[in-house]
Amino acid sequence: MIGIIAAEQEELNALLEMMDDYNQKNYKERIYYQGKLNNHDVVLTQCGIGKTNSTINTTLLINEYHVDKIINIGSACGLNSNLNVSDIVIADHLIYHDFDCTDFGRDFGQVPELPTYFIPDNYLFHLCKEILNESEYNYKIGIIASGDQFISKQNQVDFINSHINNVLACDMESCSVAHTCYSLNVPFLIIRSLSDVFGKGDNYISFTEHLKLASKQSAELCFKLLGKYTQ
Repeated sequence: MIGIIAAEQEELNALLEMMDDYNQKNYKERIYYQGKLNNHDVVLTQCGIGKTNSTINTTLLINEYHVDKIINIGSACGLNSNLNVSDIVIADHLIYHDFDCTDFGRDFGQVPELPTYFIPDNYLFHLCKEILNESEYNYKIGIIASGDQFISKQNQVDFINSHINNVLACDMESCSVAHTCYSLNVPFLIIRSLSDVFGKGDNYISFTEHLKLASKQSAELCFKLLGKYTQ
């Protein structure tokens, strides 16, 4: 069983449209959709916005459905001027941009006793990269940073860039999903499509206008990934 997590309703809907048949289950005030996606048994859920919501729902998904792997899809904000709306970003490293225990000798973003960066599953990562190389998508691979903030102000971006080098994109869920999967020993992959890019228009307006497109693209890539998935 493969678990798929989306943060927004639009992201969830984009995947549900691709599922053949599914059953809906309410559990702990959350909704899970179990069925077939590209001939694979999957369970899909919307985790909600923010680190706590995504942590709770990832944990429930793992404990209730005993998934083998987790794929987290959705939108993100680009922090690199070479990126554009609708570009795909695949995380090879994930870190928190709002966690600071440096006074205790830790790296910025590092939760004590855990790695500074969380690394996705090698098989899923390279399979996704193979699909992207064969597709028409514009994509980048790099660092995604997460925190409980919608990033739209210069001082926010300056703070992130001053503490973490070479961040491609930011969101509010990726790293907490990765953190939970790491702690519970479940391989994962993070797929993001950019709904907005800092410095290229109003981030809130761009996010609102392009969320549906970003959701559709990340869902399509997830569908293609499962088409080649053999483990």
